[in-house]
Amino acid sequence: MSLSTHTRVFQQLRPLLENNQKSAARTLLATITIWDTTKLSLLGINKLILELLIFRFVHGWLFPLIAFGLFGAAGSLLYIAIVATQFAWLSYDKKISDFGQFSTRMLDTLSFIPSLFLAPMFSVFCSSPGWLNTFSNTKKQWTENRGSLTHLLWLAIVSAGCKCELAGPLMLNDHKVPRPRINFAKAIGPEHITQLLNWIVRFKIFTLTLLVTVLLIIGLK
Repeated sequence: MSLSTHTRVFQQLRPLLENNQKSAARTLLATITIWDTTKLSLLGINKLILELLIFRFVHGWLFPLIAFGLFGAAGSLLYIAIVATQFAWLSYDKKISDFGQFSTRMLDTLSFIPSLFLAPMFSVFCSSPGWLNTFSNTKKQWTENRGSLTHLLWLAIVSAGCKCELAGPLMLNDHKVPRPRINFAKAIGPEHITQLLNWIVRFKIFTLTLLVTVLLIIGLK
């Protein structure tokens, strides 16, 4: 799944950021994102890395795995295809905003309700106080700017758990996309990349252990 490839890139980015190699970090980051990276500050680079990491975890590992468990390989491939459609028809792109809003709503329809059940479980693996309030307080402004509610929900959890600022404006096709900031002015740095990667690993171990246990129980019956 796509998470593994991106995780390797994220791990390569951390030493670049620690050594203040912004130009190299922007170039490497541009290989895995559709957002413009040429003018990103260190703050912006760190925020975007964490945003991409949680997106890839949710939509490139967690939900495809769930779809595979429920509907088999066809279900997993169908989910990945819908995520790819959302990338191709990005809601923030003014040229295709109608298609983009449709693809975003379609992805939210599939993933938002399950995220409400999975998010509290994920937050247990890293103390994330106040994430639900952050989500609720940001939801109106986020949706007014055509953002995905599922994406906001997971960003709120990561921001609360890592205790750092996330989201905020980005550039796409030379146009500024005005998105609200989450936990504005809280510090963020390369160490938060490692923190989130470790958080994801803990949750993956739990998820795979639970899945194997369930399969063994079913097999014994």
